[in-house]
Amino acid sequence: MNAENRSSVRLRPLNDAGFHTWLSLAIRDYARDKIEAGTRAEADAEENSRQQYAQLLPQGLASKDQYLFAVHDISEDLHVGVLWFGIQRDRPAPVAWIYDLIIFDSYRRKGYGLKAMFALNTEVKAQGVNRIELHVFGHNKAAQALYAKAGYDVASVVMAKNLANS
Repeated sequence: MNAENRSSVRLRPLNDAGFHTWLSLAIRDYARDKIEAGTRAEADAEENSRQQYAQLLPQGLASKDQYLFAVHDISEDLHVGVLWFGIQRDRPAPVAWIYDLIIFDSYRRKGYGLKAMFALNTEVKAQGVNRIELHVFGHNKAAQALYAKAGYDVASVVMAKNLANS
């Protein structure tokens, strides 16, 4: 991807309305991913997801070391998604942790995810951080392909076998 294509996406601080719209979607999506991964029961997945978001974002947009951005296509003036990362400072060197990247359904498969990942590099470096990490669910092959294309390598793998199906 050339620099011109990368430059059509900017990360802009998320506003209150965008935050609340994204949060309800993110909580639901995370719960669904936990159910599909087999790590949460359907009965409590959404409440567990809500609690995790509340713990990570206790002051919403003003939460310490948490950065939430609208993924914005500047050439079309469109808000196409949301990217959230936090700075983890409890390591020998601080690390940016991507908690969520969502490109809204009608804008998927148009290159916005990759452009957002490249724009993220600038934001993270501005925080004085030189490493970015993330978690991706095993069933999310599209996200895995996106992250590999953006230059991310596998750092560890957790594997599971469901004995009920064998």
